[in-house]
Amino acid sequence: MKKVIIMFLCFSFLVGCFPRSMNQYVYDELQPATLRSSFNTQPPNFKKMNQCKTAEIAISIINVEKRNFDISIARGWHLNSQELTAMTVEYLKDAYRQCRVLSTKDANKVLEISFQDVTGYISYNSGATLRMNVAIPEKNMTIPFVVSQSSIDLHKAVVYAIHDITWQIVNDPTIQDYILCK
Repeated sequence: MKKVIIMFLCFSFLVGCFPRSMNQYVYDELQPATLRSSFNTQPPNFKKMNQCKTAEIAISIINVEKRNFDISIARGWHLNSQELTAMTVEYLKDAYRQCRVLSTKDANKVLEISFQDVTGYISYNSGATLRMNVAIPEKNMTIPFVVSQSSIDLHKAVVYAIHDITWQIVNDPTIQDYILCK
């Protein structure tokens, strides 16, 4: 019986040492309506603030992350840079839809999203820091965004950071002025 317990403990220890992907956990938790409600996020109505000559506001949000690598976050957990950026871009498109902005591939207004870094920690409370860049090619400008969030679970901290960084992008005055032709 002692051998079985020792083998079980050794197995449990070894399993915890191997890297595990967090991509699916983050994808499953990234639910826009639930997160907007949890964070009490109020999407602004860009249609009412629009100063463009066209009635419809349309933007093209592009994932320009070319690197494809796994980022070790904390204690054996990792995320893929391409997938993290893709999840953030899709979440951002949904956020702009909530603000009554169309997201199309052929829009004149373009936002290019790229990944910089993500770090995390696990202890009694887990946390994640997410760094992303938003480029506006028409204005030859890049705006960096940095967000830190914490939660009991590391993957939820990453989800909260994606939610937070998304709404920082949506509410950024420079980006709003660009989209709304101010």
